[in-house]
Amino acid sequence: MSKHMTKDEARKEIYRLLDTMDVGSPGFEAISESAFTLRNSARRLQWLGERECNGVTGPDGFAKWDEGDQAKNDSDREKAENRAAKAIEAIMDSEARQRIEIEFQGDPRGAPILIHEKNGRQRIAVFW
Repeated sequence: MSKHMTKDEARKEIYRLLDTMDVGSPGFEAISESAFTLRNSARRLQWLGERECNGVTGPDGFAKWDEGDQAKNDSDREKAENRAAKAIEAIMDSEARQRIEIEFQGDPRGAPILIHEKNGRQRIAVFW
């Protein structure tokens, strides 16, 4: 079964993890920075998905979407996905990283980032 974390649950879990560490400990800065980057990447992916669904307002006031808009959206999505993946890898050791998969989805109705075990037992949804 998959367990989806709400935004508040994810925030509480990150704060709980940060509270277990001393501010001066070597891992504190890495986890804090990774959590910040992961949240911002999730927010960016959510915004890009909404923009792709709704289009952009043209000079005539109507929504439009053309190849140039799609190319820019794809480029921005790739950058956000790479930042999120690097943030997750920064706080995990190589053994843990091999056990999980990171899935990105562009549908703005759900979580933009899903982290789940390769055997499929548990899934964590990252909302911004």
